[in-house]
Amino acid sequence: MQVGIVGLPQSGKTTLFKAATRGKVQSGGKHDLSRGIAKIDDSRLNMLSQLHDSKKTTPAEVLYLDSPPLKEGFGKHVGIEGDLLAHLQGCDELVIVTREFTNDSVAHIHGTLDPSRDVIEFFMDLAFVDQGILERRLSKLTDSLKSTKTKDKEPIIKEQELLNRISESLNEGNLAHQAIKTQQEAKLIKGFGLLTTKPLIVAANIDEISIPSSSDIENKIAQAIGNNTKVISICAKLESELSEMNPEDEIEFRKELNIKEPGINRLVSASYESLGLITFFTTGPDESRAWSIRNGTEAQVAAGQIHSDIQRGFIRAEIISYETLIESGNETKARNNGVLRQEGKNYTMRDGDVVNFLFNV
Repeated sequence: MQVGIVGLPQSGKTTLFKAATRGKVQSGGKHDLSRGIAKIDDSRLNMLSQLHDSKKTTPAEVLYLDSPPLKEGFGKHVGIEGDLLAHLQGCDELVIVTREFTNDSVAHIHGTLDPSRDVIEFFMDLAFVDQGILERRLSKLTDSLKSTKTKDKEPIIKEQELLNRISESLNEGNLAHQAIKTQQEAKLIKGFGLLTTKPLIVAANIDEISIPSSSDIENKIAQAIGNNTKVISICAKLESELSEMNPEDEIEFRKELNIKEPGINRLVSASYESLGLITFFTTGPDESRAWSIRNGTEAQVAAGQIHSDIQRGFIRAEIISYETLIESGNETKARNNGVLRQEGKNYTMRDGDVVNFLFNV
């Protein structure tokens, strides 16, 4: 899963990207992207590692991509096009960074600070791209109807109705995904590259002094944009500086600042949730590890996340919920208590499942 970080010039998107990936960035490559891995901080994994005295602890991950530089004039007479468009279409989710911090030495491209305005304008740019895609597709469908036999027209007409519904929704200031009613409709338009069908998160880049007011800032922006998009406030500059400290110093510094939960953790968790991901665990003396899968994934497919041989030779899965395992004390006691379940290949995995896959190849 790829999460793209994008925002207006001087919004602090690259600072946020470096904070999320703790400075472990790979630059260059296709579309001049920087990419980095963000680790999911999960207290359950740490507890499992302690329970089994694991030699290694491996958290789940989210891949973040920093978007290419925006062209001069973006937000005025230049929109989303070229490498930027290709980059955004290739992402599974977008984090839109909006500037809430003040800095007299860094001018805002619009001259004034208004994070809600900037987000709304960015949404309009996304919607403008989507409208162009829809118009081109609808034009092709209209031409296709002229040469199609009556008995074969129904699928084309249904697609036209869907695309017109999405177009009308965009015109009303909504996002494309808000007009999609079924999984079948989502599947139909999946290959179109519509930007506003993707999960979107707004990251309000705030001053350190504004951290105590984070909730108020989030609510204000959320009410202004009005489309149920998740808003996370975060001081990217502070988080970037903290990410360079050793863990012990970072924890102590956060205590001094009375920061109960790092903004970066909230952002990464929100990305994870918006992507529809859940976590299952494998654990033992050698390694405790968190694995990411789509919500609704069946056991045999989940086994393939570990290794294709396990999926191919799947026999069954020994499964216990994290909470039940902790209550039991260990797997042996859980087995004796009859709470360690045997599940087949069609079992739908749940968040927090602790699993031992049995297989034969």
